[in-house]
Amino acid sequence: MKTLINFCVIAVLGIAFASFSFADNTITLQDAIAQNKVQVTMPEFGPDGYDTGLRVNVKNVSGKTLKLIMPKGTIFIPDDEGEQTLITNGDEVFALNAGQQKQIVRPGFCTEYHDGCSGDESTFKLGLSKNDKLLNIVKFMDSLKITDQSVVQHSIWCVTDNNSIGYINLGDTIKERKLRERLVSLTGQNMPWYETDAVIERTPEREFVILSKTVEGELSFYSKDAVNMQGVVKDSTGKVVWTNPNTIAGPRGNVTFWYKLTVEGWEPGKYYVVYNDRGKEIINQEFEL
Repeated sequence: MKTLINFCVIAVLGIAFASFSFADNTITLQDAIAQNKVQVTMPEFGPDGYDTGLRVNVKNVSGKTLKLIMPKGTIFIPDDEGEQTLITNGDEVFALNAGQQKQIVRPGFCTEYHDGCSGDESTFKLGLSKNDKLLNIVKFMDSLKITDQSVVQHSIWCVTDNNSIGYINLGDTIKERKLRERLVSLTGQNMPWYETDAVIERTPEREFVILSKTVEGELSFYSKDAVNMQGVVKDSTGKVVWTNPNTIAGPRGNVTFWYKLTVEGWEPGKYYVVYNDRGKEIINQEFEL
């Protein structure tokens, strides 16, 4: 199986970026299509689509030089309704002389985790997303200059499919906090206490799966007495699925510790980190895979 990283990394194919500003008589590619100023064709996704990206052939038929922009939020709508719609996360600005043709290559991020992956013969139509929350998060990540493609993809699926915000792990704590706060605002999810290290893979059945490897984060509580804790993990039914063989001793007062759990191979769903002190539950924190 190939990871999504291979899908999102786009080879440099000699595309020159124009040196003009957006406001300098620039029009969107969609407007140019509507005004019959350009002709656009879109090749099939192809066997190398996950390596080379989404391709759009644009020919200037206006008789004049055109300054064009394919804006962030441009979507690639599959002709097969069972496949995912793809979205771009940045502005592509380019110029075409009269009669000139150019192939634009853009990374695409999936917007429907529950739908199938693109296949070799997949074809698309261009459009602009009308999902305000999706456009909001795409523009917000662009403003933060977030380029980690796994983070971009997980953020999009948080908005479109309510996937866990716990998958957002940037390393840059300031950007991560800002992105998580925006996702909380857009999705209504609670701010997670944890981070999930995971990979995204495509199955031979053309489905995406998220394979979680570890969950970790800071846990804290207050106790009026010294504690000697035993930890377990329960699933959504209350069944204990893992028991920590070690106990943790702590003083009275505020107790904070870093928790890390290997979850590779666990089934997707909700789980609960539970710590008991001499039969009394003192921690019960949810996480989701």
